[in-house]
Amino acid sequence: MMKFRTAVECVVIVASASVACAADYRPRVEDVACQAADATYQADQLEPFLPSPEYEYYRGLAIQFASDSRYHASCAEMWANNADGWWREYSRLMVLKATRQGYSITELNEAKAMYNKAVARCYECCDNAAQRARLCLQQVAYCRVLMPQ
Repeated sequence: MMKFRTAVECVVIVASASVACAADYRPRVEDVACQAADATYQADQLEPFLPSPEYEYYRGLAIQFASDSRYHASCAEMWANNADGWWREYSRLMVLKATRQGYSITELNEAKAMYNKAVARCYECCDNAAQRARLCLQQVAYCRVLMPQ
């Protein structure tokens, strides 16, 4: 039978782990999703089919970079969800360890490693999304320079 104090400790472990987990990468994922949406909006505002081939080339680049940014932002969201799942598993195993119940150290280490991998991939996708959004906005700015006054 588990003592009340042990049960409270387990609740504290899980609650603090959940807060610490989400605080790391979730704001970054939300930020790049907003950047991707803004880049898409800006690219969509460019007028199509101006007689300048140079304009059309950079407009096409802006649209492609916006699409790439949205793709990488959605991948970042997917990896963040994956990391959340692995963090829940790691927290569950830590509770088992803290309460001296049966757990596998191999599973514990694997859960932590998979969480670290998912977070790293999440940040990589966030960086890619932000970079593509910046490139899109650069192309949009150049297109605006090329537009006839």
